[in-house]
Amino acid sequence: MASERLEKKDHVSVAETASGEPTGSDIVASYLPLVDFLAEALGPTAEIVLHDLRREEHSMIAIRNGELTGRRVGDATATESALRMVRRAEERGKSYMANYFGQPAGEKILRSSSYFIRDEDRSVVGILGINVDLTQLLAARQTMDRLLALSEADPAGGSLPPSIASLFPGRPGAASSPDGALPPPESSRDIEHMVYSVLDRVLSACKADPVRLTAREKREVVDELNARGVFLLKGVITEVARRLAVSEQTIYRYLKN
Repeated sequence: MASERLEKKDHVSVAETASGEPTGSDIVASYLPLVDFLAEALGPTAEIVLHDLRREEHSMIAIRNGELTGRRVGDATATESALRMVRRAEERGKSYMANYFGQPAGEKILRSSSYFIRDEDRSVVGILGINVDLTQLLAARQTMDRLLALSEADPAGGSLPPSIASLFPGRPGAASSPDGALPPPESSRDIEHMVYSVLDRVLSACKADPVRLTAREKREVVDELNARGVFLLKGVITEVARRLAVSEQTIYRYLKN
């Protein structure tokens, strides 16, 4: 029998053969090296998580950069939204979900992706998750916007050229919002843009016009949007109800059940 060694990182110990391959046939444990690889490749702003869904409690068997969300190995289970994603993945045969708005961790803004690990029966038994912290990037963008901002219009009394004015919304000579109000802060606009982009992608993927979907199909759309964190943004329920041609009460009922 090949000699074995135990490697200890920021996750649970994993038995490996001398060749570096996990022992046994555990498909979820075979993804443990990827936790370290992705953490090293993506850097400290990316939390990498590995869940073994066969563990009813404490499904998280590995994590790197857990300080982003304050989680540690063994003290957390997969969230309800993650479990809903798993159910949809099994129903639709999806291998992964990428670049959705993650559950907020305090003041952090996360972009999340999940890869579904399947066993020989094609059942989802694990999740390899990536949560990228966008907070500092958005703050840097705000700083750049402030540094690039023009404080006044053309001294000669003219307005800014359109090609320049479009880069400085809310400044003299630039286009303002329809009601004349200044646009919201950059971070708020970025989050709103991200959420509505997800909403547009999900609705455009429907097999028919969202208004013409059956009640069951509309409920599946709401489940998909909820799993992607769309409803974390205030006011989205009204927009989703409008696009699906249902009442807001219907959306709330779908979310509750």
